[in-house]
Amino acid sequence: MMGSLGWMAIASSTALGGGGPANVLVIYNADDSEGTEIARYYAEARDIPAGQQCGLEGLDPSELTISESDYRLLILSGVDDCLRSQANPDDIDYLVLTRGLP
Repeated sequence: MMGSLGWMAIASSTALGGGGPANVLVIYNADDSEGTEIARYYAEARDIPAGQQCGLEGLDPSELTISESDYRLLILSGVDDCLRSQANPDDIDYLVLTRGLP
């Protein structure tokens, strides 16, 4: 019979760590130069491949809000397109947003 400490050691040895670059999709407003710069800096610093950087277009960076129809058209469909373009879209666990998005 295994004591409780032995069980904890086995359970903790099989725990998985956090994700890495292959699990991240960086989303930014391609029409916002600051947001684009931040996204590229973030991706470079964390070795996130260029194919996992999702620049959305048609968004006014000065607007803080967006209508539901524009959200569906410009943001949701854009992120869906980026995810579909991935070789393994189910591997994406984290969406990182930068400034410039409503």
